[in-house]
Amino acid sequence: MISAPKISIVVPAYNVDQFLAQCLDSLLRQTYTNFEVIIVDDASTDDTPRIADDYSRRDARIRVLHKQHNEGLHLARRSGVQIGRGEWILFIDGDDEYDSDALTRVMRYCGESNNADFIRFGISVIPEDSAESKEARRLESTYNCMEGSLLGRDKLLSVFSDDDQHHGVWTVVATAFSASLCKSAFAIMSSRRLQRMEDAYEYFVLADQANMISLHTSEHILRYHWGRGITGMQRITSRQFGNEAQSMKDVVDAVGHYVQLYPSAAATSAFSWLSHEIPKHVSTTLALRVSPQNQERAMLEFAHIWDIDTALSQVYRLISDRAKDLTKANAMPSIKDELFRYKSIARTLELLCTYDNSKKTDNRGGRCSG
Repeated sequence: MISAPKISIVVPAYNVDQFLAQCLDSLLRQTYTNFEVIIVDDASTDDTPRIADDYSRRDARIRVLHKQHNEGLHLARRSGVQIGRGEWILFIDGDDEYDSDALTRVMRYCGESNNADFIRFGISVIPEDSAESKEARRLESTYNCMEGSLLGRDKLLSVFSDDDQHHGVWTVVATAFSASLCKSAFAIMSSRRLQRMEDAYEYFVLADQANMISLHTSEHILRYHWGRGITGMQRITSRQFGNEAQSMKDVVDAVGHYVQLYPSAAATSAFSWLSHEIPKHVSTTLALRVSPQNQERAMLEFAHIWDIDTALSQVYRLISDRAKDLTKANAMPSIKDELFRYKSIARTLELLCTYDNSKKTDNRGGRCSG
């Protein structure tokens, strides 16, 4: 009888044929060898299925689950967790890679884990575009800012609040989860497709359900290729932006549903923070990735998906941030400056607000009353 592996590594893979071999080679080079790899092919339309099958034939530790329909990263991870046989479970995306001694270091800390069932390691951020190296360094510093142990309310509020001087990041990669925690947590998670920022939801549930989180972020085990897939700063259309805004709203709704089922003071506080934080990510995406001529249309999509209040508050934030930048630089804005573009978008939303309020027939007042 074949003994169960100590580690299950779940590799969600969708149309990553350019990078999957590099990822899998990094796993097969590991100095620690008692592991299994579960590749979840999420109905890829490129050469990903063939590459996955080729590697499974080469090494018995690799299993492949082919999905018939594309269901997104969250459900791909969920499927991999369900069939994992290891005592510890890790996630790696199909376009990233591990250092060769990553699992050796993981097992050393797992053996010393005491009561920790959620052990987080460090990440090296590798930019695909050299022009983004400064941003990559910032991301790496943010990922790796926390050390020590977290218990009680700190498991959530170290990430989902502004209380901590060193604010953590809601990622589930470069982390070893005990199989019992991971399987039970994913079992109560949503069975719906989550397409953007699913890590925030998964981290929230896993952290809330964990006994203790142990942080060793000075131990970098993962090479995270920033700029592959949907990361990076590539331009998107207003329709693509609308899809991203809806996907982020779906994550907020999923976390809200979890908090209703498993309420606590820490979870409620963390959810309230997240509900205000994710719209900032939506508006930042608009500012950085939507072309100026499409930003008003994109913001109207934002207002339709969330609500006018939320969209307006984010436009006001963009105006405030731009005004602060100009003041700091002691600069006068040109007529084409983004400050005036954001003000124009705000006026459009304010008109919609006035129209929305005029339709109210009760005495509670309309939206945008603040």
